[in-house]
Amino acid sequence: MAIVSFTSDYGNIDPYVSLLKSAIWAKSPEVNFLDVSHDVHRVDVPTAAYFLEKLLNFSANGTIHLLAVQECFDDDFSLLIAQTKHQQYIITTDTGILPLVKHHIDQISRINPPSDIRPTFPMIDMAPESIAQLLHSKQLPTADLVQIDSLRRYMYNEPSFSDDQMVAFVIYVDEMGNLTTNLKQKDFLEFVSNRRYEVHVGRQRFKHIHHRYSEVVPGECFLIFNALGYLEIGIFQSSAEKLLGIKKGHKIQISLEGN
Repeated sequence: MAIVSFTSDYGNIDPYVSLLKSAIWAKSPEVNFLDVSHDVHRVDVPTAAYFLEKLLNFSANGTIHLLAVQECFDDDFSLLIAQTKHQQYIITTDTGILPLVKHHIDQISRINPPSDIRPTFPMIDMAPESIAQLLHSKQLPTADLVQIDSLRRYMYNEPSFSDDQMVAFVIYVDEMGNLTTNLKQKDFLEFVSNRRYEVHVGRQRFKHIHHRYSEVVPGECFLIFNALGYLEIGIFQSSAEKLLGIKKGHKIQISLEGN
């Protein structure tokens, strides 16, 4: 079974999703599409990368992940194909997505455009052929390998650490108003190191992180590490975004008690 996950900022009103799918099916009729989201905001590379990381952790070997988010339409447009350490493939453009999931990446190849590429929709001229070649050869093209450090980087706030304080940021808000931060559980545990702590989220203060959603009672504001290991802020049966007044990009702070 050929699985292609598809994430884009094309939206669900215009026909671009269907056009690209049709072009892919014309070359690879065996493809089964997994539509992740087509409502990623135009410049929201971190959200696309967060969705991609979720998929990489749960997808089967051989899965192809197609991301059409904030495509570049300049003269040096090219397609990037990455092979992950678990034999999955990512097809995207040089917009900063791949450096945000670099710990998953094994190799990256750059595919240059054909001479007759359509400047207003280059993905439709390149992605179908690249997917067909991957499905046929089951290996990464190696003609033009590139280093991940040479790619464009998306500048956004990363967690920062000092001796007694840690700062992280909200990177995603889901439909239920739960707030996902870019703080990973392993970094939190290493920082806290069995010491008492306090988490500051707006005016809220927390001294405990739940292990299961079943531990939370209705109306309770809580912290939990989600399935990907990122710290999440929620209010059971309500919206943390609305009730706490916190949006994407908001800073949260973890302080060690007694410091």
